[in-house]
Amino acid sequence: MPTRTEQCPPELFLEHNGVQVFHAYKDDDFDQGSMDYWFTADDCSDEDHFDIRDFETEIKLTPGIPYAWMNNPEYRKATSEQRKHWQDEWNVWNYAGFDAARKAVLIEAIEKGLIKNPN
Repeated sequence: MPTRTEQCPPELFLEHNGVQVFHAYKDDDFDQGSMDYWFTADDCSDEDHFDIRDFETEIKLTPGIPYAWMNNPEYRKATSEQRKHWQDEWNVWNYAGFDAARKAVLIEAIEKGLIKNPN
């Protein structure tokens, strides 16, 4: 039975300050679905993907140590300021969710000039 491969544009995930960020796909195969952490600013290239976990941003994709993990030795040794920070991260994570966290990381990266439109 014959098969046909068709090119299709990646789905836009976010646009901020004129920079568009598109989903990247496992093995560049749309049918395999988009990847969680890999994106591209170039909708015409299979080469220019980036992993948002590599960006140095204030927003974290997952809280470092959830404040509720009181049995965690690092939590028990932490200062009240560190515990408050972890609690805030966890609250943002629980409230906003993974998608919002990814968008926040991308927005911060765009504003820092880490992601730009392709030439």
